[in-house]
Amino acid sequence: MRRMAVLAAVLMAACGGATPGGGASAAPLAGTPVTATPVVPAGPRTTRSAFAGPERDVIRSADEWQAFWSRMTAGLDPAPAAPAVDFSRDMVLAAALGTRPTGGYGVAIEVALDSATLRARVTETRPGMGCMTTQALTSPVAIVRVPRSDAQVAWSDRVETRDCG
Repeated sequence: MRRMAVLAAVLMAACGGATPGGGASAAPLAGTPVTATPVVPAGPRTTRSAFAGPERDVIRSADEWQAFWSRMTAGLDPAPAAPAVDFSRDMVLAAALGTRPTGGYGVAIEVALDSATLRARVTETRPGMGCMTTQALTSPVAIVRVPRSDAQVAWSDRVETRDCG
């Protein structure tokens, strides 16, 4: 099982250095960029979540965080403990893609503050031409910590295909 996880990570990384399909980069988010620090580093825990469908979450309390973590890790035995988050200082934004047919999919969150709105852009990366992927279902999720804010969060999505050939 460990060997398969390592192989999956290597295959997914194969597309990581490729250029975006079409060569166009995304326009920057409106507003002042906000530092979004990953709560969970990229790896098996972020590609095999329990989320079957897309999900966007704004988590502002320890209770909400524990509930989210329990849903994300459902079915794992033993379930890993949730990483520590200081909710007096920070909050968590999470974006799940839902089930994807192969490896090679990824998700990232960018954040900017625009007036009284926190803008969170979710970028889904998909494997394109020439990408070698594991032939297993995946369910990628990105979880980031940002400075605590009572601002409304406005989500937007974009899709990027990475060619590896």
